[in-house]
Amino acid sequence: MAKHPQFHLQPILNYKAGMVDTLEVQFARLKNIHKNEADALQKLQYIKQQGELALNQRQQEGEIDCQAIQLHQQYLRSLEQNLAQQAARVAASKSQMENKRTELIKTMQDQETLEKLREQERDEHQKDLLRREARTVDDLVITRHGQKR
Repeated sequence: MAKHPQFHLQPILNYKAGMVDTLEVQFARLKNIHKNEADALQKLQYIKQQGELALNQRQQEGEIDCQAIQLHQQYLRSLEQNLAQQAARVAASKSQMENKRTELIKTMQDQETLEKLREQERDEHQKDLLRREARTVDDLVITRHGQKR
């Protein structure tokens, strides 16, 4: 049997396969960055919560003066600003991650479409070979039948 001809879009399929590999690495990196940013946000939220609890406890026990209360409240406001900035970083990293996920999915779909086209082309080539073979056999049978007469 004859060798299958090369798929005419093989260079594009190879490119898409390389792109999928690259995008998977980039997506994994962005996913890790997003997780780290979300973890940092959670940590800041915990620190703020603990700071508020400590301030309330010291106020209830009467162990704190006005200046210490003001300093503690200033610290909590600073934490609030840090929380807002960290929440923005989390949102930005999530957006980048989702954009990369979308790009990866589209590239994978393109690759899958090209692979299906390659299989269809292979199937068509195989059918064509079988038709040619059948025609050759028919021609041989007709020729032999004609020679016997």
